[in-house]
Amino acid sequence: LHIKLDKFADCLYLLDGRFDSLENVFLDICQISTPEIVVNNKKELPKLKAFSLYSNRPTFQYNELIVPFLHRMVNLEELDLHLVVHFYSLSNEDCQHSFNDFKNNKIISCVDYFPDFKHGQCHIYSYPYRAKTYEYITNNFPGGLFKYIREVSLYDDRLFEHEFFVKIAESFPFMEQLTIYNRKPQKNKFYEQPNYDNQHLSPIQYSYLSVLELFSAHDDYVEQFLLDIKTSLIRTVNLQVLTSTLDRVTHSFTRDATRINCRKLFSIYVPRNISISTQLKDYFPHTKICTNSILTCSRNGPPL
Repeated sequence: LHIKLDKFADCLYLLDGRFDSLENVFLDICQISTPEIVVNNKKELPKLKAFSLYSNRPTFQYNELIVPFLHRMVNLEELDLHLVVHFYSLSNEDCQHSFNDFKNNKIISCVDYFPDFKHGQCHIYSYPYRAKTYEYITNNFPGGLFKYIREVSLYDDRLFEHEFFVKIAESFPFMEQLTIYNRKPQKNKFYEQPNYDNQHLSPIQYSYLSVLELFSAHDDYVEQFLLDIKTSLIRTVNLQVLTSTLDRVTHSFTRDATRINCRKLFSIYVPRNISISTQLKDYFPHTKICTNSILTCSRNGPPL
């Protein structure tokens, strides 16, 4: 059974015992939150052998809803998870303890706390990972190979250095869309040092990247992708960025170091109600320049 559900209560109603012959269930739930109506469903699901639960929206009810729900699956052989958990006090040990009964599944948990935003986040997923999106990746990302992922977003209140982007490119070799939420500037700008040899900085290759959204990114991350000594764009890319940021990074559309990658841009989406200068048009002679009134194209935005 493959089905998309709106709320977690729908999941409880679905697995209340009426379909007791189900052995494989794959659920995509929009929102995991406490049901408005109490659903007192604690019946075991002994015939369920494979279960997949995917939810892209953050939930605060991991311990209250997810843990007891999984414990009803007493004979489960295969578990596939993707969850984003917000919390006030949680550790990796707490997360891993929840899955002690699932010996045949590799469950990975990654806990972050964001002092600037005063909240925490925990990614919980089974490996190998089969979903097509992976959102809100932080510096705490453990790495691995995710060959099914096509859409990625990066989010942190700590800066992302070049080495972090190396890990992202290696972990998501087929990534097509990337969004960055990070306002912190980079520190290790070795290429700006007078005696630095750029040959020691290997450009990162993004073989399938076609959409790059940087509306909520510091200038340094726009530079990270436009400098050809740091990034090699294989395909033509749709870049979504603030015009003011683009102006600064390209030195008012005169910078030679960003010209090579800028020529590979198929289109640029900039905010509406701005004037498109002659310098911008001349710097991107073969690029379609579009206006967009929405400053982010991701479904939910960052978990602030």
